[in-house]
Parts: sequence; structure tokens; C-alpha cells
Amino acid sequence: AKEEGHAECVEAFRQHIAEVTASRREAAAGGAGGASSGEAASSSSLGSLPEEAATAALQGDEAALLAWLDSGGRVNATCGVGDTSGVAALMLAAHHGHVRVV
Repeated sequence: AKEEGHAECVEAFRQHIAEVTASRREAAAGGAGGASSGEAASSSSLGSLPEEAATAALQGDEAALLAWLDSGGRVNATCGVGDTSGVAALMLAAHHGHVRVV
């Protein structure tokens, strides 16, 4: 997103990372259960971003992504793009400048 000049997306992504980091620190400080359950959620979501959700992120289709999330879609679900694995919907939307989706 930065390379494409989407400053708003970059800032939204930075804010998201700061919030996630703070949340993980709080969970880790709260006891052993928080960190291990977070790791399990991450590893089980690898490769689980459906093509429809990935396409919605690429196109900036906020309504479709919200519907997918409301139906149980995981915000940390990922897919592969080319030779790159572990790509989340947030990353796809940010790269294409879809600020509202980010």
C-alpha cells in the first residue's frame, strides 16, 4: 500500500498492528491461556480465506466482507497470492487502497 501511495491504508494498518500487539501483550500478561489459544487460532486459519472473501477484499467490497465475517469468517484467515502465503484480507485491501475495508 505504501508503494502505491495509499497513506490512509498504511496508517490504518499501523493502528491495527498496534492494537493487536497491545491485545497480545495483555493476554500474555494475564496468564498462560491467552498466548497458546492465540497461536492455535493463527495456525488453524492458515489457508482458510475463501476465494470469495479474497476477491471482496481486492475489490473493496465492504458489505461482502462484513457478511462473511458475520457468518463466522475469521479476520486472521489467510490465503496465498502468487508465491506468497499468509496473506490476509486486510493486506489485500490495503495494497489496493480500499481504506474503508481496512
